[in-house]
Amino acid sequence: MMAAQKTMFVPPPDEYKKKRRQQLMLAAGLGVLACGLLYIRLIQRDTSRDVVEVRALSGFDSAGEPELRVQKNGNLQLVFKQFPPSDLDGKDAWLTQNFSKQLETASGAKVYWDNEIFTLDEPPPDCAEKVAQFVANYRKTYANELK
Repeated sequence: MMAAQKTMFVPPPDEYKKKRRQQLMLAAGLGVLACGLLYIRLIQRDTSRDVVEVRALSGFDSAGEPELRVQKNGNLQLVFKQFPPSDLDGKDAWLTQNFSKQLETASGAKVYWDNEIFTLDEPPPDCAEKVAQFVANYRKTYANELK
């Protein structure tokens, strides 16, 4: 009967180790940088205590219409009571995938989405009116997709 052969672990050559270590350090550094940039971005977005004006909007969800908040720094927040609206069951995925892109296109501002709050970063001067029109006409504009 033959004895089972033991396989020995052979470490990779030093050059490979060095290159792999550099790659891991670069990846870790980029991860830390990305987290730092995200944190800075979140800090720049003012919280609700920095709201200087609130405007009620209509036409989107009769069970709980959204409001548009103007912040001290000029950014806008489109705040929903519930997003997506409960009467659009089955369209959750379509709405969550497309709404922020559609809002960006309509408003001309960069949009960041967090739960029921869409923050419009550095909006152009007429952005509030564009957002109000977008919200009021949303169900008519995207009626086919919402069926």
